[in-house]
Amino acid sequence: MRSMLRVVSLSFVLASAFVPPARAQIVAADAGTEPRIEVTGRGESRVSPDGASVTFSVETKGASAAAAAASSARIQTRVVDTLRSLGFSGKQISTISYNVAPNYEPSPDGRRRLQQGYVAR
Repeated sequence: MRSMLRVVSLSFVLASAFVPPARAQIVAADAGTEPRIEVTGRGESRVSPDGASVTFSVETKGASAAAAAASSARIQTRVVDTLRSLGFSGKQISTISYNVAPNYEPSPDGRRRLQQGYVAR
């Protein structure tokens, strides 16, 4: 059985030694191929914008929560008044969020955080 396997294996090796290697062939385009046009392009369009969104933040600090809130309210009122004077309506101006919280700063040694008044955002 082993000798038969060896004979068959040797036959394949010898046969493959005499087979010419396959080569890539360049095939000419058929004369009956439909003509075609290839196009590459780039387009650009410019228009005036019809809307914009601007987000900004007001942050104030104070010794008390009330002081920080009052300072923030003064600045926000001035900003809104300025926007209205520029032609923006009340429907176009909105407040997204409002928060007053303790303000913590690192201690001189950097190991702790110490409350240093309040911050309004």
